[in-house]
Amino acid sequence: MISKISVIVIGLNEAENLEATFNAIISSKIDFQIELIYVDSGSNDESISIAARFTDKIFIEDQGYRSAARNRNRGLIESTGEIIHFLDGDVKLAPDYLAKAVEIILDKKAEAACGKMIEINQNQVTSIISSSWDTRMEGYMHATHAGGTYLKSAIMSVGGYNPKIKMGEETELGLRFSEAGYKIYYIDEPMGYHDYNISNIFHYFKKQIGDGKCKTDMMFLREKNDFIRLSDRYAISNLLQMTIFIFLFLILLFLNLWVSIFILGLFLVFPFIKTLYRKDQKLKYLLVMHYSKPWVFYGQLLRFLQLLINRNLRKVLLG
Repeated sequence: MISKISVIVIGLNEAENLEATFNAIISSKIDFQIELIYVDSGSNDESISIAARFTDKIFIEDQGYRSAARNRNRGLIESTGEIIHFLDGDVKLAPDYLAKAVEIILDKKAEAACGKMIEINQNQVTSIISSSWDTRMEGYMHATHAGGTYLKSAIMSVGGYNPKIKMGEETELGLRFSEAGYKIYYIDEPMGYHDYNISNIFHYFKKQIGDGKCKTDMMFLREKNDFIRLSDRYAISNLLQMTIFIFLFLILLFLNLWVSIFILGLFLVFPFIKTLYRKDQKLKYLLVMHYSKPWVFYGQLLRFLQLLINRNLRKVLLG
């Protein structure tokens, strides 16, 4: 019997968003009691004081290796509800979502549920990177995204999130969730409303530097599963591809073959410019991912340097 739902909100410097986030939760159309939990990563704005207006269950996780996964696990441990919903501090929950997610879990169609995220600031870039939501069909899926709703006993039984994974933590959890025999159901209706806060393609590419850092971190993890091994293969492949590209570019530069460099530049840039005016969002998405590789590579190199210098960080990842 379900009597309570725990909504775990995580955030870092989300003062501009938290009031709207909590108000949307409170406005959810659901008959069960909602327990509000906020886990902060060490904000230096008014995030904690704003959260305190809505709940007294506030926890801070700002020591050591920060990650959304770690914050969600803390909220999971502190929760008392039979069903858990994870929510980022910059997402407004759709009013009808929780009722539908709980219904699916109670009907035992699945032990977890997830809905569609709606991008509220649509532009050329965000429409491309959010296009994957438009291709999903209602039914079972391999992992939740942007949080999601879980039967607490199920997610606890698989150990929650891996706190050492900063990006892709939900995909990794989904792998262990499925291996344990649990199912995840995708609801083809809004789960929440989100703003990527990306105004142009170069802003997005800069965010990929963080992705590169995370992939480097996973290469240092001792515990490996299929998700981490796949990430490692991508990381190694990206390092090799970009190293070869840079090597060839330097050879052309040394030989003073400026025409070749110019042609190479056109070859790299033209397909992207061309696809901006096409309606094939999938192709655009693949190209954006392709052109993200140099930024991911840069993030990988930065993280390697940080790991060489920071002994404590190496201990956290290797421990």
